[in-house]
Amino acid sequence: MPLFTDLLVPSLVAVPLFVGTNADDLVLLMVFFADPRTRFSTVLTGQLTGMAVLTGISIIAARLTLQLPVIWIPLLGLIPVALGLWMLRVSFTSPNAATPAPALGWWSITVVTVANGSDNLGAYIPVFAVQSAAGFAMIAVTFGLLTLAWCELAHWLVRHPAQGDAVQRITRRTAPFVLIIVGLWILARHPSWRELLGR
Repeated sequence: MPLFTDLLVPSLVAVPLFVGTNADDLVLLMVFFADPRTRFSTVLTGQLTGMAVLTGISIIAARLTLQLPVIWIPLLGLIPVALGLWMLRVSFTSPNAATPAPALGWWSITVVTVANGSDNLGAYIPVFAVQSAAGFAMIAVTFGLLTLAWCELAHWLVRHPAQGDAVQRITRRTAPFVLIIVGLWILARHPSWRELLGR
């Protein structure tokens, strides 16, 4: 019975934890899938790798009872800002303004996932701090399965038989701005900005 509890409870905790902290990831996934050249496997690999990095950092920090420095975490927002500006530059310098920027690789999707999920560490670390080894494993597996479900949902929305073309067209046009806004939102959490705004 204790073993069953050790396996079931972490899984039940992981579901609302993932959904609550990764709702904004659906928008980014739709941005990635809006490019018809982007393979499902590429996005899934990037998302799984990004989630694995975030989960790994959370487990290590929980085990060592580390307090991650809040100074550098928001600086990860520079990554999606840079990607968004790059996509804008390519679209403006292309002979055909409708020509999309080159498709992102799995590694680009990974860094955006890590940057966007950096704020989730504050929620993940306390949860991992009270888990056993079995609990770690069950949460990691649950996160992996939910990441697959998130990718499937975003892919379905973009490729929907009736609305897919419109969603794809709108998402592709707004993709650079979405990345820039997400990056600025992450940067806005830096203590320096908060102190400046507080004044």
